[in-house]
Amino acid sequence: MSAPTRKMTLVNNNHRRKDNFAQSTSKLRQLILDLINEVDSLDRSALSITDVLFTKNCESIRFYEEVKRFEITLIKAALKRSNGHQVHAAKLLNLNPSTLNSKIKQYDLRHLVV
Repeated sequence: MSAPTRKMTLVNNNHRRKDNFAQSTSKLRQLILDLINEVDSLDRSALSITDVLFTKNCESIRFYEEVKRFEITLIKAALKRSNGHQVHAAKLLNLNPSTLNSKIKQYDLRHLVV
């Protein structure tokens, strides 16, 4: 095999490996998003927040914990809808992208970001 042919073969093999890696990464990202969707659907099938919070024997509500849970749910939903793109998710939430990024870090949701 001549040197130019060998070089072309190596270049083609390298491109194939990059394409395979990109496809595998894309499939993995989709699997992660599918898993997140499944977990979210399990959350939705649970009791509603008012059923949990406002029972007859409820003495108090931990307001800031509930606000945190609500923010996390909104951020997850926006990231899911935007396929993990923060700028688009920030627009959906009517937030500054840096504010959303700060909350993603605060709530350790980096694994949901592309």
